[in-house]
Amino acid sequence: MACIGSFTAVISLLPQIIQSYKTKSVDDVSMLMLLNLTVASVSWTLYGALTADKPLLVTNLLLTVGSLILVVLKRKYRST
Repeated sequence: MACIGSFTAVISLLPQIIQSYKTKSVDDVSMLMLLNLTVASVSWTLYGALTADKPLLVTNLLLTVGSLILVVLKRKYRST
């Protein structure tokens, strides 16, 4: 069950990343949600590192990367 949860968590951001990149539109993506997700995933990554929990570390490291990609896209394609 943990593998399924980890896999689905990691791929959950891919459709939004792909859609944002293709359309160059991020108006409907909440920056507050992205920042919250980034803080949460960084926190879990650090916890995984401190407890030597490799699956937790890897999953949240990938989530951190995905959320940071969305933050960059949000800043790059924001409406003026």
